[in-house]
Amino acid sequence: MKHIESSYRDDRGKLVGFKYSINSVLRLHLFFRMPWLLSKHAAMPERCD
Repeated sequence: MKHIESSYRDDRGKLVGFKYSINSVLRLHLFFRMPWLLSKHAAMPERCD
């Protein structure tokens, strides 16, 4: 994250770096939430007619 901030100096670059950091945080959040969602789905009782 530091090397990205240091490479951008103008406002547009800062905005791009900010968007990139937000995107990476969201991806990490989804990545860590995926197993939880899968386990929750697996814990649900399946309907057997």
